[in-house]
Amino acid sequence: MKHCLYWCLCTLAAAVLLAAPDDAVAKQEKRQNYVYLEGESKTTYHTSDVLTGLAAWYGDRLHGNKTSSGERFDCNKLTAAHRSLPFGTVLKVTNLRNKKQVMVRVTDRGPLSTRFIIDLSKGAARELNMVRAGIAPVSLEIIQLPEWYSQKYPHPQHRERAAQPHATHHSKHRVTHRVTHRK
Repeated sequence: MKHCLYWCLCTLAAAVLLAAPDDAVAKQEKRQNYVYLEGESKTTYHTSDVLTGLAAWYGDRLHGNKTSSGERFDCNKLTAAHRSLPFGTVLKVTNLRNKKQVMVRVTDRGPLSTRFIIDLSKGAARELNMVRAGIAPVSLEIIQLPEWYSQKYPHPQHRERAAQPHATHHSKHRVTHRVTHRK
């Protein structure tokens, strides 16, 4: 009886240990859809891009804590948490229920739930009139990206223009001057 119980426990422990790496791999694959650092991103963003989805807000409990960007969180400021947008990105958030808008700056990472595309500070949620409801359908328009990001990932239209000669000047000596932009 003891040997049978011991064998069952060993088999169960081995099954749990063998299943754990698969769960870890599944979680890692799921997380690969999101970028938590300012490093390389599988998704690049450009100004005027629009994202839509559900927004939630967070506030009082985290007031004064450090955010992922290193700033102190102030629940009354117009800030937001996004999984992959670079810190410092300015967004125009529109509540699709009442059409109210607010400009926020990304200072943190989140939301943790995949159900939401953005976590807003309580101040931003107040401006959108969504504090009581807690969540709201929103659209996010990228107004301004940090300079380092715009230089690293230029807009496709800007890349096409950079490939073409911008200014051609013909003098009477037929010398052609081309203006090129440094990267």
